[in-house]
Amino acid sequence: NASEVYYDFVWETNNIKLQARSCNDALCDGESFTGLDGTANSYYNYDNEGAISMLNVSQNQYFQYKAFLWINESVKFNETFSPELANVSI
Repeated sequence: NASEVYYDFVWETNNIKLQARSCNDALCDGESFTGLDGTANSYYNYDNEGAISMLNVSQNQYFQYKAFLWINESVKFNETFSPELANVSI
């Protein structure tokens, strides 16, 4: 229906993506934030269920993530939409 199409369009134009790193020291000295392909040029994105899986992150004592939230400024609506990161489960 029209409201689902509208929601999907807003979702695609206002979004969240993540990068993560796993470290063996508290400062994460030497480790880089990476995405799905293991490089700093990629990100983890939401799937159809609204979840982000980070299956290729190494298991170490420390874990950090960085969230990127953006709004597509070229899309104008009568309403204001903003991405929101409400919960992170590790």
